Formats: sequence, C-alpha cells, structure tokens
Amino acid sequence: MKFFSFAAILVALLFSAILIDGILRGTNTEEQKHIIIEAPQAVVSNTLLDINNYEQWNTFSRTKKISSHTSTRLVDYKIGQKIIRVNEKFSVSPDKNHFQFTPVDSLPNSFITSFRNTIALKSLPDGTTQVSWQTQYAVSTIIGSLINRFLVQPALKKTLLKNLQSLKSFIER
Repeated sequence: MKFFSFAAILVALLFSAILIDGILRGTNTEEQKHIIIEAPQAVVSNTLLDINNYEQWNTFSRTKKISSHTSTRLVDYKIGQKIIRVNEKFSVSPDKNHFQFTPVDSLPNSFITSFRNTIALKSLPDGTTQVSWQTQYAVSTIIGSLINRFLVQPALKKTLLKNLQSLKSFIER
C-alpha cells in the first residue's frame, strides 16, 4: 500500500511540475529557421510572390482561396497532424525582402492564436540568398501550453526546416 501512495504522490508532483512549467513559459512561441539558396534574391522573391503556385514546393500550407482585391487568402497550415485554418492578409515590403502573413480574424476552436509568418530574404555577396522563415503564435490555455511544448512546437521546427529545404530544391532544380 505504501508503494501506491508513493507512486500517487510522485505522479502528482510530476504533473504539478509540468503544469507550473507550462504556466511559467508564457504564451508566446517563436520558431525561426534559415537556409542558403543558390540563386539570386530576385529569383527567390519571384517564387515567393507566386502564391498561386505555393503548393508546388510548400509542404506547410494549402491555400483554399485567394482574394487579390483584399490581399487575403484562406489557408490551411499543417503542423504535424494538426491543421490550422487561417484567413490571413499577405503583404510584401517595397524592396521585396520581407513577406508577412498575418491573421485577419481569430482561429476558431484552437488554443493557438495570432498565428503569423514572416519570410525575410538577404542577398549574400556570392550571389546566393539567405532565407529566414519565422513563425510566431500565442497559446491561450495551460493545457494548450503543454500540448504546444510537447507536440506542436517540435512538429513546427521540423515543418519549417522541411519547407525551407523544399523551397531550396524547387528553386535550385
């Protein structure tokens, strides 16, 4: 009987530690990955501007509907096994070095909020381009924080790297 009491206390302490960790970590998450593409910045920029053909290289998102008039798109982001549908506005800096995808409205039925992607390009002296892809989002619940830490965030890291590698392969082919 002492063994079961000890085990129950140990499980309770472990659960409490994980819960406190989830609370203390805060709600904002940011992941960023970089890659060098053997192509001039203009080639990379033009590929990113061609939103209608994202699905040829983009493993991360599937565009459902595009509105050129309002610069918005309805898109499904796949992070691991989770699909997050976002209505987002896309914008490009005048120098075509920064691409911003920001949500227009909240994400229904999700513990993830304020899901935002930024892609930055930097022309390197050797004619190649450094591409940085950053995803930021907030987590709205403690349980969501735990799910994020152990499931969503590790899957997002893999997905960002895979997407950058797919972009590189598509451009360098």
